[in-house]
Amino acid sequence: MSSTDVTTAGRQVLVDTTDDGVRTITFHNPERRNAWNPTMESQYFAALDDAAADEAVRAIVVTGTGSSFCPGLDSQRLEQAAGPVGLRLEGRRSQHYPLTIPKPMVAAINGACAGIGLVQALVCDVRFMARDARLSTAYAKLGLPFREALAVAATVISQGEANGRRYLVADCGLKALGMDHGLPDVELADGTPAKVWFCSDEHVTFAVPGDAPTAATPARGELVAVRPAHVDPTVAYHERYVLVRSGSVVDEWPIDLRGW
Repeated sequence: MSSTDVTTAGRQVLVDTTDDGVRTITFHNPERRNAWNPTMESQYFAALDDAAADEAVRAIVVTGTGSSFCPGLDSQRLEQAAGPVGLRLEGRRSQHYPLTIPKPMVAAINGACAGIGLVQALVCDVRFMARDARLSTAYAKLGLPFREALAVAATVISQGEANGRRYLVADCGLKALGMDHGLPDVELADGTPAKVWFCSDEHVTFAVPGDAPTAATPARGELVAVRPAHVDPTVAYHERYVLVRSGSVVDEWPIDLRGW
């Protein structure tokens, strides 16, 4: 195994690559049990950028040092956020940025996985858990809204131009997730928010300014992160949604959370 990160000094993310092209990215903040902080976030996303650009990398495995995957935001950061300055988010990329990485991502959950750590595991394509690993939606225990924790990867299916804007339509498949309760938030690959104009049960129409770099506009088949305006957390406990009117079933559809 060769390493692209020859020293661990000052590093909170370690990177190793096998000869057959498997890149392992390891959360490495053992003093804080791999708790999430801006330094780890920056190094992690940079490691993903490097893996995406490296033609020798065929797949990405994400795991944690020791007995913890990532237990969520570092409590020290939460204490800072409670102060007069608050939690500064300027210049940071979306937590859903890994959804834009064009290579298979596998979460090897070796231990505690909660909050932001859980989000990072969920945005991977596949997850494997150790028998003694534990998952937790820690944000719920802190009174944070469910919709702020997760987004869905939507596929761009069409695009056009009018009035100096580039308009795109993305297919979300969110009929069961309350998309009709309000306009969702849409983020481009670089974390830039898009202007949402319309949404139906399963599709979102959004716009990118005409003067935005062409590279910032997703092409057909590419993904954007969509955060619903309303999500019913109990949806995870059901297999099908049934619409009943006047005592009769008028519509039903399966619930599929595999993209979450």
